[in-house]
Amino acid sequence: MLDAPTATTFWTCGGNPANEVVTMFFDTPLPAVRFERGDSIDTGTLSPTGSGARYDGSFGRYIWIKGDQADYRDPDPDGRTYACVAQG
Repeated sequence: MLDAPTATTFWTCGGNPANEVVTMFFDTPLPAVRFERGDSIDTGTLSPTGSGARYDGSFGRYIWIKGDQADYRDPDPDGRTYACVAQG
């Protein structure tokens, strides 16, 4: 990473602590996020929404954050969506 993240959040998804998504947020001209899930790493950017903050990554991956809860979607072709809760 070139810059240190402004915040890091660990998410438990699908009610399973082993199903963890880590998000690192970056204060760039277009706000950005780094996704980590298992051995997968991706980046995304903030997208306009009516509520919360949604970051879209590659191949349909996104995390839509509303407070300490979020919806996380795996990239295609699986494209499964999980309800997630911030840890801590």
